[in-house]
Amino acid sequence: MQDIRAALLSAVLVIPQAIAFAALAGLPPSYGLWASVIPVAVAALLGRTPELLTGPVVALSLALYSGLSQYAAPGGDTYIQYALFITLATGALQIVLSILGAQRILSWVPDWGTAAILSAVGVNLIASQIPSISGLPAVAIEGTIGQAWSALMALSDWHWQSIATVTVTIAVAFGSAGAPWRTLRALSLLAALSVGSLFAAMLPGMDQTLGNVSLGVPLSNPLALGATGWAWWPQWIPVIFTLAVLGLLQTGIIVRRVGGGVAELRREGLSGGVANIVAACTAGLPISGSFNRSIAHEQAGARTRWAAVGSGAAVLCVAFVPRLMSLIAIPAMSGMLLAIGWKLIDRNVFSQHKMFAVSVTTAGVFLGLQWAVALALALGAWRHFARGQQGTESADPAMRDVAP
Repeated sequence: MQDIRAALLSAVLVIPQAIAFAALAGLPPSYGLWASVIPVAVAALLGRTPELLTGPVVALSLALYSGLSQYAAPGGDTYIQYALFITLATGALQIVLSILGAQRILSWVPDWGTAAILSAVGVNLIASQIPSISGLPAVAIEGTIGQAWSALMALSDWHWQSIATVTVTIAVAFGSAGAPWRTLRALSLLAALSVGSLFAAMLPGMDQTLGNVSLGVPLSNPLALGATGWAWWPQWIPVIFTLAVLGLLQTGIIVRRVGGGVAELRREGLSGGVANIVAACTAGLPISGSFNRSIAHEQAGARTRWAAVGSGAAVLCVAFVPRLMSLIAIPAMSGMLLAIGWKLIDRNVFSQHKMFAVSVTTAGVFLGLQWAVALALALGAWRHFARGQQGTESADPAMRDVAP
């Protein structure tokens, strides 16, 4: 019974996030939903940590978009095909890294390094939503920061309906996150999205909704790149490496939090790699362990791996009610992502580890998340060899109830 309750709660949590994170990755909503079904079940059945719940996460979606958007138009058929290949390669690399014992090396990354990377993700996430908040048409400018700056320069033209919807959504997100009831805290993002969408529906002239969501058939061929794609794929290696390492880092934090050791870390790394390969073949996007959903999963009473399998089944049932998803307001979704981004930024890490943390976060914001990961790994290795101290295996300070 506890597994059933955990499965239903997890499904309710993942659906709006899956849709939002798919859009963040430049993919149709169905790719986030399908990534929350079969790949999640595969990761659960092959893993050994019942508290761990995988699925679409904000860090991987942002990394995919920032690394791939320069090669194809987001949302187009070519972009989708390239994204599927990168998802496949990410899974394969995670399997190789896990077999080679990379989890031990990744544990050298100190807590502040992971927090700084996630802070960079938070800043990028906030910047990526500024054009959506404005309600203005997208501008063809490369880079998240450039697009955000362009939207800010047109501040006087912003649509008041979008601003009002975002404001209400954020207020509900933060208000319900501090509620005394645990269930409401767990569902704070869903509550924010629901209230924001209802508020938007009452505003005159507000027609920015998700519209009809077509699920399609969850079958895809990630190797159908075409001549251009096969010529370009070596240039995607930094993106693939970033996705693989970010995924292993996030999953590792959750496994260590529940007391898992090196064997569990390797097992979950392998199962996550297989799950990403499955995601590439079932019209999904890259996945990894999810912070907030894993915490809610555990608190809801998940006792076995079948709770995660049930979560995927529940997502599939709800996803076939397209009318519910068509009512989601895009500004409300942006407000939800803004709340997530703000809570990902760990202000404490900058006061305690100023130079190192600022360097990693700055690299992630202005150079790309792959540079933040590389710098955190380099600083962690320096710390390990120069000082003879391994990165702590305690729960990361960025492991907060609201982090996706």
